[in-house]
Amino acid sequence: MVIAGCVLIFGSEYSLQGDYHRHSRRQVVAKMAYHSSAETATIHGRTKHGVIVTFHSGKKVRQVISNKQDGRFLVRMPVKGQKRVVVQVVGLKSKVLKVPAASKS
Repeated sequence: MVIAGCVLIFGSEYSLQGDYHRHSRRQVVAKMAYHSSAETATIHGRTKHGVIVTFHSGKKVRQVISNKQDGRFLVRMPVKGQKRVVVQVVGLKSKVLKVPAASKS
């Protein structure tokens, strides 16, 4: 009986410790696929769950909300004549993606 009580206490502490040290996403992971014929880019990645992700490309700005279960996001935006796209989440470091074949205008 005493051993069972000790095992129960030890098991609950162990499970709480595992929950406390759960991995949380503190960064923005993003990749870009460039479509040269349409001069658009598809940007996908993951970050925190259910936060607003902002994309800047020149004067164009897009905002999406990341998935509430796994933090994934996907957006397609025009990048004609732009050299980079900035992916930004409030409170996290911005991620700068380079457009592979930026046309000069």
